[in-house]
Amino acid sequence: MIGSWRWNAVAACALAAVIFLLSYRSNPLVTAGIRTGIAFAVTFAIGFAVRWLLGQALASADSAAAARTGDAEAANEAAKGRSIDIVTPEDEEEEAGLDLGFKPLSPPKLAKTESPIDPELLAQALRHMSDK
Repeated sequence: MIGSWRWNAVAACALAAVIFLLSYRSNPLVTAGIRTGIAFAVTFAIGFAVRWLLGQALASADSAAAARTGDAEAANEAAKGRSIDIVTPEDEEEEAGLDLGFKPLSPPKLAKTESPIDPELLAQALRHMSDK
């Protein structure tokens, strides 16, 4: 993309000012404001589209010129960022023959302890703690 968003903002503000000056005399102020806002948003969006198209056209022209001249380094520089390497690397374990397979987790089992505590003794301890 060529330039920055500031170019879009300047162009959109200029067009919005012109539209506001032309429409506030014959329309209510709210209508003129709405039309000015719509004109600003549309001009801002069109500015992004135009800048993107120009950037694509100039970038492809740069890469074509580099390819014509036979400058491999310039061609590589112009092609940077235009493709994504989606190839995943091979697993090193499989290459080394260390395929261990799937082993599910085996957490230690929770054991229920059978305590020979008398229920009467537990009730007595509870009564003692509730008195304090």
